[in-house]
Amino acid sequence: MAVEEVPPPLRLLDQDFSKLEESLEAGVWEVDGDSLCLYASSKDEDSTHELPGAVLVTEGSVESMAELVHRIRSGEGAQVTRLSVDLVCESMDIDSNGIFTVGLAFDDDFEEAALLAVTIRRTRPETKGPREPGDPPEPPEQPKPVGVQMNGEVILEDVGELPARIFLDVELHWGKERRAILRHRLGKESEGVSMPASTGFYTTNVTFDVAKALFMRATGAVRIRLVSLCCISDGSCFGTT
Repeated sequence: MAVEEVPPPLRLLDQDFSKLEESLEAGVWEVDGDSLCLYASSKDEDSTHELPGAVLVTEGSVESMAELVHRIRSGEGAQVTRLSVDLVCESMDIDSNGIFTVGLAFDDDFEEAALLAVTIRRTRPETKGPREPGDPPEPPEQPKPVGVQMNGEVILEDVGELPARIFLDVELHWGKERRAILRHRLGKESEGVSMPASTGFYTTNVTFDVAKALFMRATGAVRIRLVSLCCISDGSCFGTT
C-alpha cells in the first residue's frame, strides 16, 4: 500500500528583528500608524534584557495605533500551523491603556477578520456599581498587572515586573474543530515552558481556509523589544491566486 506523503513544514517567515531594516527595504513588512518609532538595536542600556532586536515605541492617547503587517505568501495566504514570537515588554502605559497584539487575519480588516489574537495588556478594571450619597470614599485603585490573553481569554494574569521577556508559541489546528494552543515562557530560554492553554479561533461565523496576513499592533503608549518571530505552515493548504 502506497503511503501518502506528508508535505514538509514550510517556513513562511523567519524574522530576526535585529535585521528589520533589511526586511523593511525588501518589502517583507508594511508599517503604518501614529506616533510610531521603530528601530533596530543591538541592546538597550536602560533595559535588563540586552537583546538584539527591534524596538517598537508608540506614544499617544488611547486612539493612537501602529501596525507592522506581513502579507503571507504575498497575500495568497496559507494555513499557518505554528506562530512563535520572542519579545520583551519593556513598558505599557496605564493612562493610554497600552496594548500590544500579535495576530493572524484572513482579510484586510484585522479587527473583524482576526482568527488569532495574542494580546499583552493590563487587566481591565472591574466594573463598579453606582455610588450613593454618603458612601465612604473609595481607596485609590492600584494599577492592574500586565498579562497575556488569547482570543479574548485570559491565559496569564501577571507577567511580573516590567521589563519582562515573553516567549509565545502558538499551534493552530485547522480541522473540523479549529483550535489555537498557546504555550508561553517568561524570562530566560533555560526556564520552563507553561502548560498549554487552548481556545477556538477568534472568528467562527465566517468561512475561511487560510490566514492572509500576520500583524503586530500597538495601541496607546507602549515600548516593545521584538527579538524574533517564526511563522510555519505544514504546507497542506495554500490560498488560490
